[in-house]
Amino acid sequence: MNVYLIIADDRALRDTVKATMSPSDVLFFESTQEGALRRLVTIDPDVVLIDDSPSLGSEAIKNVLSAHPNAPVLALTAHADAESLAEFTLAGARASLAKPFSCDAILEKLTELQVSSAESDVRVLASQTPPETTHEEPTGSQYRTVMRWLTRIASGKRSASRISQSLLEVLDDVFAVTRCTILFESEGVAKVAASMGLPDAIASDLELPLTEGIMAWLRRQRSMASLEDFPDRHPVRREMVVLGASIVVPIATGDDVPGAILLGARSAGTSFGTEDRELLSILSKGAATALDHERRFGSLAVEHAELAQFVSELPSGMVLIAVDKSVALMNARAESLLSLQASHVLGQSVQRLGSKFANVALRALADDKSLLRQEVRDPATGLTLGLSATPMPGRGVGIVFNEIPKARTTAKDIAYSPFWEYLAGRVAQEIKNPLVAISAFAQLLPRKYDDAEFRNEFSAVVMREVNRIDGVADALFAFSREQHMDTHKERLNEMVERVLKNFSEEMEARAIILEKSLDESIAEASFDSDQFGKAIQHVLQNAMEAMPEGGVLRIETAQRNGDYQLRVRDTGQGVTDQVRPLIFLPFFSTKERGMGLGLTMASRIMDSHHGSLKLIEQSGGGGAFEFSLPKTGGTNADHSGD
Repeated sequence: MNVYLIIADDRALRDTVKATMSPSDVLFFESTQEGALRRLVTIDPDVVLIDDSPSLGSEAIKNVLSAHPNAPVLALTAHADAESLAEFTLAGARASLAKPFSCDAILEKLTELQVSSAESDVRVLASQTPPETTHEEPTGSQYRTVMRWLTRIASGKRSASRISQSLLEVLDDVFAVTRCTILFESEGVAKVAASMGLPDAIASDLELPLTEGIMAWLRRQRSMASLEDFPDRHPVRREMVVLGASIVVPIATGDDVPGAILLGARSAGTSFGTEDRELLSILSKGAATALDHERRFGSLAVEHAELAQFVSELPSGMVLIAVDKSVALMNARAESLLSLQASHVLGQSVQRLGSKFANVALRALADDKSLLRQEVRDPATGLTLGLSATPMPGRGVGIVFNEIPKARTTAKDIAYSPFWEYLAGRVAQEIKNPLVAISAFAQLLPRKYDDAEFRNEFSAVVMREVNRIDGVADALFAFSREQHMDTHKERLNEMVERVLKNFSEEMEARAIILEKSLDESIAEASFDSDQFGKAIQHVLQNAMEAMPEGGVLRIETAQRNGDYQLRVRDTGQGVTDQVRPLIFLPFFSTKERGMGLGLTMASRIMDSHHGSLKLIEQSGGGGAFEFSLPKTGGTNADHSGD
C-alpha cells in the first residue's frame, strides 16, 4: 500500500490519477495549497503530486517542502521545456512529467521516486556524473596554459563579459570538462556570464539568489566544494544538479564573492585531484583580480569606444551642435533620416540640417533650456520628425530625433501579436487537461473492460471531458460572433430575481448565503433581458467560485447618478492590486479551468447597453462589481462588440 497526496484543482487530472492507481493505494486529494498544508500535518505521503496550474506550480512545491522537507514531489506540467523543468527542480521537485501522460509513465515515475527517495530523479540539465575512479595529474602543458592565461588577463583591461569568456576557454583547455558555467553577480542575483554545454534557454534566463544556494554558501565558506559534499535536497546540491556541475569554485575579491566557477564531469572520466584544485584556485584568483581591476578602474579608451559604437548604432538620429553653432557629431541614423552625409556637414553651420531643425537647436542653445518632444517637418525628405534638444554645458546641444510614423496596422502586426500567443496557450491548457483523462481511461479500458463499474465511469468521464472541450469551442465562438441587441422594457428587479433563481441550487451546494436588497422604486428600463442576464450570470459565477468554502453573496439594486445600478458583492479572497487592471482582458484568468472570457463578455454586453461594468472597492475584503444601466435606455442595435 502506498500513500499519495495529489494537489490539483482540475477535476479531469484528479480522475486520471485516481483511475491509474492501484485499489490498495490510499489517495488524498486537495485543490489548494492551504488544504494540502493542513493535510500534511496528519499524513506522511510516499509521494506528493502537484499540478502546474496558475494557482499551484513551483510556488506550491516550495510551500509543501517547507512544511514537509523530505517529501518526494512529482510535478505534473504542460510545459516540458528545459527552462520550466529547471524551475521545478530549483523549487525542489524530484521529478517532472509532461501532460498528457500515459498510465505506465506516471506509475514508472512513482516507482522511481519510492525506490530511491534519497536521490533526485529529475536531471533537467545534468548529465550522469561518472564515478570518481581514477585521477590524472596535471601535465606541464596545463601549468603553462594557466600561466599564459594569467599573464594575458593581467596585461590588458577587459570587461566582465570578456573576462568570463576568456576564463571559460582556459578551463576547457586545461580540464576538458563536459560542462562549464561562470556565474557573476548582476542586479541583485547571480546570472550566467559564460557557459559551455548549457542550453541557451537556461543560460539566458537562469537567475540564482544570493541569499541561499550556491552563492550564499560560497560567501560564507569561501572555499571550493564537490557535489558529494552536500546532502540530498540541499539548496546548493539542487542548483549544482540543474547546472550539471560536479565541483564549484568561488571567485572572491576582497570581502566579496561576486562570482563562481562550476565544472561538470571531465571528458576522460577522471576526478579532480589536489593539483587540479590548486590550478582551479589559481585560475579563480586570477579571474577575481581581473574582475576587481575592471570594476575599480575600467578603461577610458574602452568606454569611449563603446560609447562611440553605441551612438553610431542608436536606432534614433543623434547630432551634437557645438557652442559655435556648427555640427560636431552625427550618427548613421541621423544621416538616413535627413538624407545627408556626415562628411558633408560636420564642421558646417547647423543651418545645413534644415531651417526648422536648426531653429530648435538654436533656441535650446540660446535659452540653455531643454526642448522636449518638438515636432518639425523636413521639406527635403517629407518626413515628420520628433526632436528633443538638451543643452550640454560647455559642449553645445545634443539632439535626439526620429521619424513620427503614420498610424497603421499591417497584416504582420496582427499575425504576430502577443495576443495570439496568449490565446493559444489558454486554449492548449484548457484542452490538454481533458485529454489527460480521456487518454488515461482509454489506456485502462482493455485491461478493465470486464469491470462494469469502470466502463460506466469511463463513459461518464469521456462525455464530461468532451463536453468540456466543446464548451471551449462554444466560448470562443460566443466571443468572436457579433452581438445583436433585442431591447424591450422590463423591470430590473424582476430580471435579477429570475437569474438568481437559476443559481439557487448551486448556492445551496456551495454553502453560500444569499442576501438581497432590491430597490422597489426602480421603474422599467430598456435592455436585452437575455444578454443582460448573461452578463449578470458571468459575474455571479465568478463571485461563487471566489468562495470555495462558502460565504455570503449580497445583491443590491439602487438608483444613483441618473443610472440604475446593480451591485454584486462576495466574501471571497478579493482581487489583488496586481490582478485588478487585468480582470476584464480577454482570456485572462487566475483559475486552472475556464477560458477567462466571462468578465470580458459581461463588460462587452454592458458597453452595448451604453452602460458599464466595473470593479469597485469594498471594505472588509471580498470582491464587488457594479453594473450601471442608463435610465433613458438606448442600446446599439447592431453592436459588434469590438
